[in-house]
Amino acid sequence: MSSRAPRVSVVIPCYAQAHLLPTALESALAQKGASVEAVVVDDGSPDDVHAVTDRFPGVRYVRQRNQGLSAARNTGLRESSGEYVVFLDSDDRLLPGALAAGLACFAEHPESAFVYGDFRYMSEEGAPLGRRERPPLDVDLYGGMLIRNHIEMTSTVLFRRSVLDREGAFVSSLRSAEDYELLLRIARLYPTSFHRELVAEYRRYEHQGSSLSKNPGVMLRSTMRVLRAQRRFAHGNSFYESQLAEGTRFFQDYYGGELVSEVRSLLRQHRWLGALRGTVLLLRYYPRGIGERLLRRVRTALRLAHC
Repeated sequence: MSSRAPRVSVVIPCYAQAHLLPTALESALAQKGASVEAVVVDDGSPDDVHAVTDRFPGVRYVRQRNQGLSAARNTGLRESSGEYVVFLDSDDRLLPGALAAGLACFAEHPESAFVYGDFRYMSEEGAPLGRRERPPLDVDLYGGMLIRNHIEMTSTVLFRRSVLDREGAFVSSLRSAEDYELLLRIARLYPTSFHRELVAEYRRYEHQGSSLSKNPGVMLRSTMRVLRAQRRFAHGNSFYESQLAEGTRFFQDYYGGELVSEVRSLLRQHRWLGALRGTVLLLRYYPRGIGERLLRRVRTALRLAHC
């Protein structure tokens, strides 16, 4: 029997974060219990990503024109060769036992298409913050994720490459929520496992104005596209239909509510074009919310008129 350590590819897309890349690379190369292949995809970055990777012998460097996170991850997948794959963002990091924990879970659950663990936040400067614990789901992962992205941080996931090769990886036409789509797609078709080990750290920024996670219009549109695509799979299954309806309402209220606030702010600043774009998105993806908010204003006005 071979005692060869499994080969794990750690794919790290990088755009305008060369100053943070060393921490991500160090965390990947420090892993024990696996043969690590680190692949950095320079997504047309304006800073010198190559100069960073040159400091790490054995790291594979690939440069492409700027195409976005999904395309960069897909490039890294094509350029790597490990039996298992982790997608690590260049501003995050793996904890020392991350890959060992994932491989141990695969050994216990060889039927799994992917396994995942817990993560904790870290400050912008890299100081550890609170752990993001998620209780085990009492339903199947696909059903649970129709309501929320239960996994949240993609870097906590160790994928089996053969499944990605078979089912495809990230949908590059999605500007955000591409990880949510992939996780839903695989969880719908295959068993998965949650091992509860703390495996990654997610960097939180005090000011994230340029982050996609802080762009409610993009997030609303992409998340609704992902959930609408699930309708045909949920159709006829009353549980999935209920979960999907609840999840759609949750994400509409969350991102739609943020977008309403953004539109109001743009109007106050007389930024008419941005406000118009936001309003169009709300009418398309959150019409219920607009109606409910208008109704609340009318009710408030009526109460005041009768005081």
